[in-house]
Amino acid sequence: MKCVFFLLLVLFTFTTTSHSQKKYITEIDSLNKVLAVSSGVERLEILDQLIERYFANSENEKMYELLAEMDTLAHQLNDGQGILRAYYYQGLIAFHKEWKADQAKEYFHKALKYGKKNKIESPLTYSGLYNNLGLVYKNIEQYDSAIYYYERTAAINEAHQLDKRNVSLFLNLGRIYRTVGQFHLHLTYAQKCLDVAIKVEDETAICTGYRAISEALHYDGSSDLAREYCRKALDLSIKLYGENHSNTALIKNWLSKCYSSMGDYEAALYYARGSCYSLRQVYGDLHPKLGNAYVVLAGIHMETATYDSAEYYYLKAYDCAVMAQVEKNVIIGMSARNVAKFYLSVGKFSEARKYLNLAFAKGLNFGNKAETNILNGDLYVREGDYLKALEAYNHALSARFGIFNFQFSLEPIDFQDISTHINGLTISQKKAATYEKLFKSESENIGYLFAAMNNYLLSDTLINNYRNSFTSDEDKLVLNNSSAKTYHGGIRVAHQLYETYNNSDYLNLAFNFAEKSKSNLLYQSISQHNAMQYGALPDSVVHFGEELKARINFYFSQINKSSLSGSKKRYYKDLLFNVKREYESYLSELEFEYPKYYQLKHASHFLTLPEIQHRLQNNVLLEYVLAEGAIYIFLVNNQNADILTLDRPEELESWIEKFRASIVGKDYVTYLETAHQLYKLLFEPVASYLEKDDQIIIVPDGNLWYLNFDLLLQEHVSGKPFQDLAYLIRDYSISYTNSANHFFINDDLSGIKDAPGKCLAFSYSNDASSTNSSIDFSVLRNLGDDLPGTRKEIRSISKLIPGKYYFGPLASESVFKEESKKYSILHLALHGEIDNKNPLYSKLHFSRNVKDTLNDGYLNTYEIYNMSFNAQMAVLSACNTGYGKLEKGEGLMSLGRAFQYAGVNSLLLTHWEVADEEAPEIMYNFYKYLKQGMGKSEALRQAKLEYLQTAGMFKSAPFYWGSFVVIGDTSPVEIESEGLGYWMYLLAVVALLAMAFIVYKRNVMS
Repeated sequence: MKCVFFLLLVLFTFTTTSHSQKKYITEIDSLNKVLAVSSGVERLEILDQLIERYFANSENEKMYELLAEMDTLAHQLNDGQGILRAYYYQGLIAFHKEWKADQAKEYFHKALKYGKKNKIESPLTYSGLYNNLGLVYKNIEQYDSAIYYYERTAAINEAHQLDKRNVSLFLNLGRIYRTVGQFHLHLTYAQKCLDVAIKVEDETAICTGYRAISEALHYDGSSDLAREYCRKALDLSIKLYGENHSNTALIKNWLSKCYSSMGDYEAALYYARGSCYSLRQVYGDLHPKLGNAYVVLAGIHMETATYDSAEYYYLKAYDCAVMAQVEKNVIIGMSARNVAKFYLSVGKFSEARKYLNLAFAKGLNFGNKAETNILNGDLYVREGDYLKALEAYNHALSARFGIFNFQFSLEPIDFQDISTHINGLTISQKKAATYEKLFKSESENIGYLFAAMNNYLLSDTLINNYRNSFTSDEDKLVLNNSSAKTYHGGIRVAHQLYETYNNSDYLNLAFNFAEKSKSNLLYQSISQHNAMQYGALPDSVVHFGEELKARINFYFSQINKSSLSGSKKRYYKDLLFNVKREYESYLSELEFEYPKYYQLKHASHFLTLPEIQHRLQNNVLLEYVLAEGAIYIFLVNNQNADILTLDRPEELESWIEKFRASIVGKDYVTYLETAHQLYKLLFEPVASYLEKDDQIIIVPDGNLWYLNFDLLLQEHVSGKPFQDLAYLIRDYSISYTNSANHFFINDDLSGIKDAPGKCLAFSYSNDASSTNSSIDFSVLRNLGDDLPGTRKEIRSISKLIPGKYYFGPLASESVFKEESKKYSILHLALHGEIDNKNPLYSKLHFSRNVKDTLNDGYLNTYEIYNMSFNAQMAVLSACNTGYGKLEKGEGLMSLGRAFQYAGVNSLLLTHWEVADEEAPEIMYNFYKYLKQGMGKSEALRQAKLEYLQTAGMFKSAPFYWGSFVVIGDTSPVEIESEGLGYWMYLLAVVALLAMAFIVYKRNVMS
């Protein structure tokens, strides 16, 4: 969740020299030398120090040997401090090494009783005793006792300036409050943990603080931020304790969880295996402390469908839990639940029921009761007992949120009761889906359908709450994956209600769910950009934000350098981590200080269907939703709206892949087949509602983003040449948008800043020797024809539109960054490089300036995200600028998307390689028709058709002309030629002179 706690993190550089593993070894060697020649009380003190270090360093055999000697010697000398410390160490070992909670409690209480009886003053020891008693009671689920002893510990620490000891104490208190359902206190104590750690300037404490924050964020659903903090904790732990220390292993295990929740199973598996290896070195193959590591490893194998390994590790974790030798134990219950979850997923229901019953019998804490009841509900659903499933889900709500409402009710749980944890979303989604199944199975009782809708609406409210509170884009993308169930289910139920009652309210509701399923992260980002641009922020405040973004870009660029050493990359990663937190803090402060900024950023009103219709004018909206087994098409114009439902073929994705491959490979036969196949599936059902020359705005979904609809074929007739085929473009003007709300996002903005210049154009070539590398369009028109392809493209449009053109050495990244805000049209005829694995590193190639130490000639996506443009339109005629990795619920993570993020609401992009010889002609005609007053999509349509008419047989394949698409605003662009501007200026001067002459004559006559 959005946590002011991590925004308060200051940029902190510490110079403390802590007890690293190497230092422990050095100290142990020195202490052993002293021990060899010591006796009496001195020897007792040396034994105390050695046991402490052997314990921390997990050298168990030597630790046991010295503790036996210490206990004997302390009693021989009747040394109260020594006896007290011996009891304390015996308790530590019983709990932390042997997992014998009852024996540990006995030793700790024996130590307290002995110390009190003999009036021994030892704040350090008492702090440790109370703290470990808190830990023992926490692990045996006696939480009131645990809190009591932790509070006693905190009082001792505060009274004796033992602040460092409160770090782990706050970590564990936060865990307890999370367990009992007080999630806000988990976050509070995690923040306290890190605050104290930074205050005491101790690396071991800071390592714990980072881990505490990571845990709180992970359970709050912010997995990306959790991963960042966990990586910092891991780096410190390796530095302090070494690669294979148990503390490092536990952090690796947690990092594995973070990666797993984000879907990066390769990284998750790497850290999970590393954690298991290290813990085995310390505890052996079976030990209660290995159980969680085995569970994480099993979960990864489940996600990657290696089921034999998953079963092996789940059962291994259960064996570890049983070793705790406690009849009622949460760890045994959790482990049994995990085994049950595995058997349910592979369809072994009887085995699943066996282990579920075992989980309930062995005991579960609040959170685990919720998870187990959710699993119980899932099992009842699979068994077809839907009423019992709903009862189980209600028990889960009770366990997680303290809601005791087991009566059968069609009303949803109140939002405020469950808005604090991601489990609320999971349960409301499962209840909604179960009510749908009840509706189908029990004579279609309409009450069940309304109950399903109530729960989908609740889920939608929860999603909005989570989305507005997350700060990391990665976390929002992960949320998109879990949100799809809500939006698709909401559309499905609303459509059924619409068909049942023919009430337009349900059509509006279905459309609203469809809109909310599209590009929410981008919508929020554009709202953020608008808030920065039009939120009445002082120039100094804006400038400070730009400085922070420049630092973010710089650290990104350094991390991306392959020549950089590992230590140097870690250094820049730390700097990036800190400046990102500082930027988040900056944005948070803007919301409090500037009301207009807050209002624009959180303008959460989504336009309703009637509002969309009112704004569409003569456009037609086709919004597609790809749900499981179904395709929904919303057909909307300014008069009517309807929803069509189609069966979704399993082969849809492969058809689209073949369609694209046939275009790029110029495969005539496959193209004819797939282009018509996709037309019949996706467009023919709506064709009867449309008129020829309609301007259609398409909202794609999923893989439909890879589809150029204007290239679909209305008939399948083999033997015709490419230029004579029945392309959809012949009848319709087609553009694309992320959602209807995206299309109109800037309509209500006032005071939009117009850029003073018209067109800024860049081309990339290796002609770095050219000295005349910056030129006005008016001069460019008269140059000869011996230009590279991209320069030829710019020259062709220079005949139509005023502006400035950079090529050769001056076509650099730094010049673009400096000039780009000054122009209303950006035309970039550059090379594009797509990184599908990490879209942030996709880039546009500019000319390299060797003297520029800040810019490397590559404008990366992450840099564009941190820029701000005033342009009405960006034409990115490089290769693949509209292509990229597909993110569920967001669309393509393309270079073009980055320009949307930075404030450009109209784009002309490419879906594959641009044909260098053909692009100039298409671009010239595009601007020609724009100048005639056409909208952007119609101008592009006419440019393509004109090319197709004259291309001839060998250059008429869609590969040469079909790559270009318009995304976003399609309205006309005002283009005035320089010649006209000159004559208008001249006429104005003449008019002014005439007026002056008339005034002069009147004055003379008077």
